[in-house]
Amino acid sequence: MKPNEVIFYLIGQITADVETYNWRKRIRERFDEHEKIKFYDPCNNMFSKNTLEQSQGTVDGFKNVVKQNATSAILPVRDASFVFSSDGAIANLNIYTPDKPLIGTFFELAWYRLCPDKTVIGIYDGDPKEAYQCFHPFVWNTIHTWVKNEEEAGDLLVDFFG
Repeated sequence: MKPNEVIFYLIGQITADVETYNWRKRIRERFDEHEKIKFYDPCNNMFSKNTLEQSQGTVDGFKNVVKQNATSAILPVRDASFVFSSDGAIANLNIYTPDKPLIGTFFELAWYRLCPDKTVIGIYDGDPKEAYQCFHPFVWNTIHTWVKNEEEAGDLLVDFFG
């Protein structure tokens, strides 16, 4: 990390649905040339890209690839390190694959709750007060503000950290 650089972790569901990869890619690309704002993207590595490719875009294929990959045990350790070394997170709580719970995302949000000085921006494309995954007290007390999409989240980053 360079002096004056801020790093945000892009958390949310990761599944065979390519949108779980693409929203992260869109925000990274928006800030490619930005000198100050950088990201930890758990989908922008060979493990995640290979998992998506090997799953052939199916939910069952994705589950099987993850189950067969012994190195996936590294994910919680890596993700915790991203939380604790970041300045904050963009937490996308949209559900792209309904039968895959947001377990990893909830762990990450709990770790951010331990760090109340880190900014957490929530993304949800509906009313977060009406969505069970958003309006739980643990989630509601961790996320500082809600937006509808990654573009609005990026606008906040520019306004407050850019």
